[in-house]
Amino acid sequence: MSKHCQFNEEQHILEFFEKYGWGNRILCDIGARLEYSNTARLIEEYQFNGVLVDMNDKHCRVLKHHLPRANVITAKVGVDNINAIVPSPCDLLSIDIDSNDAWIFLNLLSRPRLVIIEALDFDELFMAPYSLSETKGSWGTSEKAITEFARMKGYRVAGKTGVNLFLVDESCDFSFESDCVRPALIPDRSLNVLRSK
Repeated sequence: MSKHCQFNEEQHILEFFEKYGWGNRILCDIGARLEYSNTARLIEEYQFNGVLVDMNDKHCRVLKHHLPRANVITAKVGVDNINAIVPSPCDLLSIDIDSNDAWIFLNLLSRPRLVIIEALDFDELFMAPYSLSETKGSWGTSEKAITEFARMKGYRVAGKTGVNLFLVDESCDFSFESDCVRPALIPDRSLNVLRSK
């Protein structure tokens, strides 16, 4: 049973580490929140350490209170600082910042064993322009684009939960069937951008 996550991600994360080993038990969560966390249970119950990052100070205070073992950082993550933030080696990287997720993944130099990344449920190639602006225009990246970027970096999609794709090394045989209804979480502003192209 999932303790924090939104779409049963914890079950698949645990299956992966139980099958392929726990490694160094180091993780990084970009866009970390206690609610809907893909990583909190690993820190609480499985002795993982790592870096939890969010740009919202209130969310970071909650994380520090509930997960005192973690290195919690209040920061905006972008292509200029991602490689200074993600530890190497890293067993699990979760990226969910509702904006530059794919840009961060593409610019990452380290090679996490398991990557969880948010993707828009859309069958066309789409990637919003890189932006550090607080105002949202179009945002996110389509599943099709993330799948292609993963292939370019030597990863493949192992499965999907809700809006999250699980990426593993292309040589890894880990996979699972999607076990939830695909939510309609694509904002109208993104659909308008996609339809206008």
